[in-house]
Amino acid sequence: MEITHLCNSFLYLRIGKTKLVCDPWVGSTFDNSWVSTPINLNGVKIMEEINPNYIYISHLHCDHFDIKLLKGLKNKNSVIIIKKFKIPILKNRILKLGFRNILEIDPWKIKKINEDISVSIVPQSSNNNESIDGAINYDLDTSIIIKSNKSKKIFYNNVDNPMNNNDLKKVRTFIKKKMKSKINICSLNVGAASEYPQCFLNIDRKKEKDRIVNISLQNIKKRLDALGAKFFFTSGGAYKIGGKYYNLNKYISFVHFKKIKNLALKKHHAFDLFGGKTVILKKNKFILKKSIFKNYISKSTFRNLKYSYESKNNINLKKLDTLFKKSLLNYNKTLSKFNIPSSWNIKLYIYENLKLNNVGRINMSNSKIVRLYKFNYQKKKRHCSMILHLDCNLLFNLLTKKIPWNPAISGSFIMFERRPNLFYPDLTASLNFLTI
Repeated sequence: MEITHLCNSFLYLRIGKTKLVCDPWVGSTFDNSWVSTPINLNGVKIMEEINPNYIYISHLHCDHFDIKLLKGLKNKNSVIIIKKFKIPILKNRILKLGFRNILEIDPWKIKKINEDISVSIVPQSSNNNESIDGAINYDLDTSIIIKSNKSKKIFYNNVDNPMNNNDLKKVRTFIKKKMKSKINICSLNVGAASEYPQCFLNIDRKKEKDRIVNISLQNIKKRLDALGAKFFFTSGGAYKIGGKYYNLNKYISFVHFKKIKNLALKKHHAFDLFGGKTVILKKNKFILKKSIFKNYISKSTFRNLKYSYESKNNINLKKLDTLFKKSLLNYNKTLSKFNIPSSWNIKLYIYENLKLNNVGRINMSNSKIVRLYKFNYQKKKRHCSMILHLDCNLLFNLLTKKIPWNPAISGSFIMFERRPNLFYPDLTASLNFLTI
């Protein structure tokens, strides 16, 4: 078993004659402001050189399901492995790209792919990894267990799946009882691959970044113990913000390997595979190989990137008003179906062209507000408020479903203020229903 980690959750596995790629993403995204790092060029070329038999897509988010890259591949014969979702949005989008060999696997089922490997898909069981209850749940993320049929070695790839420690213990038990084995190596997302804290204006972002990094480091041992895994490497949460929000990069809660290396993990061992390095599992040995990938863009190119929604055409504000009213009706109608314990009010400050200064604050002298929309969801004891700052063109794309709310929120397209500064998953999740 050979595992190569290129960037973010883009992994390449070789097991026997099988070449399996996980979540290939290279370059800039459509649905948010992210750019893959450190590899951010020639994604199609890299994939065509690998020429995988199988491609696993964990979920719909654009840093995992890179439409641009997959569409550019000439060879569409690879088998695409996905979870069998109740609503086949991911499957339908893959079919539109020209792939016809789609293998849908029911969660918690062991599927023998070929003589080399068997896999099992782990579904999302929590809507956040902090064990905070939420009434609005999404069938979105997945993880994958990959077993070598010959060596019996197992790799667990958690991806972005928000698994708490009890969820991870369930994975360990499943592998022990159903697969008659244990995890030899795993990949975990360490840090916060989200909008917090870089996109929050009314907090000390540097302090919050350090807090999140420290908590993530402290939790590594607990997560590995829950999985029963000794060897691991970090993946996911590795990106840079390009374009006009470039100055937010300094606040991203990315955990560098040096900090992991300095931990006194004792019985656990971390590999640094970031940027195209490879680990080879050979009997009871691990062999490391250096990276052969050198596909980088310049800092100035990062700064000058344009977001997908940015255009010279101004949105008709009266049309936007109409779209918002229709979307709000759908929002309220959908939320009435849930039993949500909390309540909130939301303000949307809409800008002609929102600009940030060098410290990542809104440059009010150069940012013109063109609309303010207000709405709320009932009144109960657990009440909170959220202010969103976003561009006019972006809101138009969100209301009309050209850009989904979920990746736009987590992908640093929107600036936030919330009071109190507490995470209420239902509030954020509810925005997905603000569409026509």
